[in-house]
Amino acid sequence: GGQRFFERQEIKDALAYLRLISNRNDDAAFERVVNTPTRGIGDRTLDVVRQAARDRQLTLWQATRELMQDKVLAGRAASALQRFIELV
Repeated sequence: GGQRFFERQEIKDALAYLRLISNRNDDAAFERVVNTPTRGIGDRTLDVVRQAARDRQLTLWQATRELMQDKVLAGRAASALQRFIELV
């Protein structure tokens, strides 16, 4: 019975953080942890990041950094993304 160790949500999250730390180009890891724990980064903000990544042929990490540099994002979402980038 019970849930297997690597199937636990918090273990998957921790592993995703480690993957992103070791490889900033890991979009799946970025998607999993960008708002874990909740940082106030909404779906609209993530849609902007995803669209920029597609349009510019960048990873989500690279698109986030460029959007921050270009000051495309503002307010609470921008500061939440900035804290996330600094954390990782």
